[in-house]
Amino acid sequence: MHFPIFLSLLMMFSGAALAQTTPKSKVVKLSALASQEIELRSGLSLNLNCESLRPTRVAVIKAPGNGTVIEREKEIFSNFSKDNPRFSCNEKKSLGVIAVYKSNPDFRGTDKFSFAVVYYDGRADIYDVEMTVWR
Repeated sequence: MHFPIFLSLLMMFSGAALAQTTPKSKVVKLSALASQEIELRSGLSLNLNCESLRPTRVAVIKAPGNGTVIEREKEIFSNFSKDNPRFSCNEKKSLGVIAVYKSNPDFRGTDKFSFAVVYYDGRADIYDVEMTVWR
């Protein structure tokens, strides 16, 4: 097989695999009072012995136009299913991260933004948020 043809086939197949593994976003509609901090979503990565694997992080994809999204470390409960070897970790809090939104003090209306919770193994949960801010 000629190298340029092999390279084209490799790129075509690797592109198809990439398209299949691209995560889909989840649409979230929430409400908040002006200047109130809202905890959006949390994430953590744990070893089998329930110790935190780091870094699980929050990545802002599209920043809000009328507020901020920050990452904060926090002790949180995990939510592993019964068939997961980490199920017993659900009994105690572990160090994770949480995405927090806060509107600008004078803003009222709808703010839109996107962020991801990125786990130790490279998986990401992506969220598109529509936040209605009230007085």
